[in-house]
This record gives sequence, C-alpha cells and structure tokens, in this order.
Amino acid sequence: MEHPTHPHVLVDGRWLADHLDDPNVRVIDIHLDSTLYAQGHIPGAVHWPALTTLLGPDFRTKFDLDATDALLGQSGITNEMTVVVCSDHRALGAWGFWFLKTIGHDRVWVLDGGMEKRRSDGRRLTTDV
Repeated sequence: MEHPTHPHVLVDGRWLADHLDDPNVRVIDIHLDSTLYAQGHIPGAVHWPALTTLLGPDFRTKFDLDATDALLGQSGITNEMTVVVCSDHRALGAWGFWFLKTIGHDRVWVLDGGMEKRRSDGRRLTTDV
C-alpha cells in the first residue's frame, strides 16, 4: 500500500480514491449534524454522529471500553484496518484521529481538507447508507 500524504496524520483525496474499494480501508464520517451525512458522503463511509458515539451526556469524550468496542465492531473496524477520518468540520476529523490513536488504533489518518476539499475536487459522493 502506498504511503499517505503525510505518514503520521494526513491522507490526500487521490490516495483515498485509489483505495476506496480496498476491504482493509474504512472511512469514518464524523458530524455534529447527522443530516450532513445523509446529504452526501464518501462511498462506503460509516457515519459516527459525534454527539452519540464519541461524546457522553456530559460532553466529555467517551472512553468506555465496552462502548468503544461496540462502536468499532458496528463500524466493521478491526485492528488491522486502515481508517481514514473525515468531516465537514476539520476539528472533528482531527478529534476522530486523536480518539482512535488514544485507544490504540495505529493505522488512522485524517482526510486532508475534509469533505469541503473532496467536494471542491469534484470527487464522488453518495447518499447510500
């Protein structure tokens, strides 16, 4: 597998386009507003509504092991998979990256420029869940 744009943090849109059909790559789309995912997302991307998946009722990041294992399992993420995190809000992509790194997932990157850049590059989006 080719190396991403920045080997520690970022992956560019071209790399992602070349790897969308790779069963070992999972895209996570994180939003505060869940309607944004429904309006268009990267094909195959799994939606993580930030307020219910990553945040607890006290608005602190959830680090409950059982909840995290369930979230990763429902998202089809294994330890061997490469995960690319994206969002319409750049801070959420970085937060998803940080969260996955903190829980020990080594192969995680942020989509450089997020969904805004993907749209401006004219890359394909879907409304299929």
